[in-house]
Amino acid sequence: MSKVFYTWSDVESMLSNITQQMAVENYKPDVILAPGRGGFPPGVMLSHYFEVPFHGFEWQTRDGAVEDSRHLEQLLSKYIGKNIVIIDDINDTGKTLTGIHSVALGLEKDTNQSIFFLQEGLKYVTLFDKLSSDFGQVLFTAKELDEVEEQQWIVFPYEEWWT
Repeated sequence: MSKVFYTWSDVESMLSNITQQMAVENYKPDVILAPGRGGFPPGVMLSHYFEVPFHGFEWQTRDGAVEDSRHLEQLLSKYIGKNIVIIDDINDTGKTLTGIHSVALGLEKDTNQSIFFLQEGLKYVTLFDKLSSDFGQVLFTAKELDEVEEQQWIVFPYEEWWT
């Protein structure tokens, strides 16, 4: 599999694209949440841009299979009724975002929150969104990847910065 290397400048450009999409939709987040590891860098960057809090939580399906549902539930509960962005670097197979979304659905059901929480307040954002992903609810993305592009391994500047 061939690798495609992206730079910090590329990430900045992608986030600029995403913030423009948000502006067109008149959407401003109240908080940015992100799964570790890949969501942390763009999450922190969006947090600074919008001047809103950032919270990371452990959720890795590729390296180590850690899913801290309890911490995610606490974060979501704290911001019910607010505009919440969950950002990750890539929506690959959809496994990560599907798991995260399941926690949000369970929380809404358990706390009898209105449909606003999931339909209006919670938005999913990725730098890259694979069209073949099982998770189809990414609202803001910088680049959708088609079948050909999906065959390339994306390397972010925070993954192999020493090479």
